[in-house]
Amino acid sequence: MTNTPPVGGFQEIDGRRLFVHRSGDGGPAVVFLPGASAVGLDYFGVQQEVSRFTTAVVYDRGSTGYSAPLPLPRTATAVAAELRELLLTQGIAAPYVLAAHSLGGLYAHRFAQLYPHDVAGLVFLDALHPAWDDFMPPAASLAEAERTAPDPDRLALREMYAELRTAYPEDVAKPWSRRK
Repeated sequence: MTNTPPVGGFQEIDGRRLFVHRSGDGGPAVVFLPGASAVGLDYFGVQQEVSRFTTAVVYDRGSTGYSAPLPLPRTATAVAAELRELLLTQGIAAPYVLAAHSLGGLYAHRFAQLYPHDVAGLVFLDALHPAWDDFMPPAASLAEAERTAPDPDRLALREMYAELRTAYPEDVAKPWSRRK
């Protein structure tokens, strides 16, 4: 991979470079949040179609794609705060539609918890959701993914999942399957 993306550019946030590519005009802006093994430009084709009717943004969160490396693992709160700062610095007005794929779903969920007035909608593209285990068979549970993941990823997943649930009122945090 080269250090120069084919489109887009860089924005400095907290002393490090983040890749961002913005196209289109209007609002609400649609912001694509890549999954764990994806980068912003993986969504370039969809971004270009969305940019026909509104602003569309792809980016690489810190330590992915063209963005600068930083220590891992990171919390969902850190990723959400980084994204918000990027959008504000780029002058992209809220509210946003967050289009999240896979692991990006947890980041989008946390963004919505932290900045509810900045979110016009959430679009989950095969995204992880904090209630994932309540609807999936045990073999596809987050606990099973955690069990089979490498040690650093296991801890990061457990901490991120707990972080999302702590912001819920007690009756909402209970697993769906255990509600009366």
